[in-house]
Amino acid sequence: MIRLAKRQDLAACREIFRRSVEEIGPAKYTPDQVEIWSAFAGTPEFKEFILGTTTLVKDTDGRILAFAGADATGHIRSLFVDPSCARTGIGAELMAALLARFSHLPTLYTEASDFSRPLFERFGFAAIGTENVAYEGVEIKRHKMQRTTR
Repeated sequence: MIRLAKRQDLAACREIFRRSVEEIGPAKYTPDQVEIWSAFAGTPEFKEFILGTTTLVKDTDGRILAFAGADATGHIRSLFVDPSCARTGIGAELMAALLARFSHLPTLYTEASDFSRPLFERFGFAAIGTENVAYEGVEIKRHKMQRTTR
């Protein structure tokens, strides 16, 4: 079932975020990048990251397997899948549900990781550039992408 995230889902979302970054991240990111990126799950801002946007979760028998969220402007802020479920179609299922929810907007945009870029491309997002963002002095490259629906 795909549903809106609730306060009680925060712990599961934190764990999915942390495990996703720590277990999948080392294939394309440095140890410092993985450490800084993963640490975000433990910050007070993570709660707003989940509950301050429209975040959908994939809930299977009470177990959260993935989450994806966007804000009212069409900024897709998150898409994370439990590593044990990676490459099973759950990310695509969540993306389709999120796009349907925001289909009234003419443009959607995101900053995709090296891992999520191909999924965004499958859903019609085009790369419009890259950016390097610094967290505590560690730079991480992101792909700026957008999808125009009208």
